[in-house]
Amino acid sequence: MSTQEELEVQAKAKAEAKEKTKAEAKEKTKAEAKEETKPITVIAKRDGFRRAGREWHGTTEIDLASLKESELEQLKAEPMLTVIG
Repeated sequence: MSTQEELEVQAKAKAEAKEKTKAEAKEKTKAEAKEETKPITVIAKRDGFRRAGREWHGTTEIDLASLKESELEQLKAEPMLTVIG
């Protein structure tokens, strides 16, 4: 095999690996997006209780994507709230 042929084979292999990586990243992004749009339920033990920049009343269902990671952690750590999901 000539040097030119070897370079072409290497370039083709590199291009195929790059496409595979792109496809894997796209699938990962889809899975993350699906996870983030999953609803969670927040139950307040006292109406009007405030946490994570929101006021909570009774049972509230919200999309996970509408919360920052730090806000979700605040909600989960708060004894006045029950987070399901």
